[in-house]
Amino acid sequence: SVVAPGVGTAHGQLSTQVEKLDAYKAVVAGERAIVRCGPGAAYYPVSGELKQGVILTVDGQTSSGWLRVSYPSTASALVRADHVDVQTDTQTATLNRASALAAFNASTGARGSWSKLLAEPLPAGTTLQIIAEAENELTGELAGYEVEPPEAARGYIRSELVRRATSADLEAAAGVTGNPETGRRPE
Repeated sequence: SVVAPGVGTAHGQLSTQVEKLDAYKAVVAGERAIVRCGPGAAYYPVSGELKQGVILTVDGQTSSGWLRVSYPSTASALVRADHVDVQTDTQTATLNRASALAAFNASTGARGSWSKLLAEPLPAGTTLQIIAEAENELTGELAGYEVEPPEAARGYIRSELVRRATSADLEAAAGVTGNPETGRRPE
């Protein structure tokens, strides 16, 4: 196989072009399926290993074998504490300034969550559902909040770990996730 110069390093992968695709549903069919914050193994995981049968929406691909996918229900976003006003009674956070959020690092937590999540920042006034407080593990200080990711959140998975979903896959997944369209947790 031909490898482009720079591919294989985090810097080279940052410039990986994503070809937009007509969205389709895919099912996790391989072992060790992990969604990452960018198209390459150098990028951190935003989910743990996904079980076979999980449905994701694919809307892009790279020439290096990565698919851009909707966030799985196990992934979350991170918002900085100083970017939100928190309503503790409803466990929500309202942005006090525009924010692109960060992809929450499933391995290291808030400390390692550096990748911008959204191409277009959410506007001030957007309300987010809080999952948990996110501390800086080194200082013990509140770094931000782990929040439900917006619908526009995207991650990347190796193409050989998924296949186009059949209607039987979608029906089976509906019983597991509650909603095969979004893959989000049932409310």
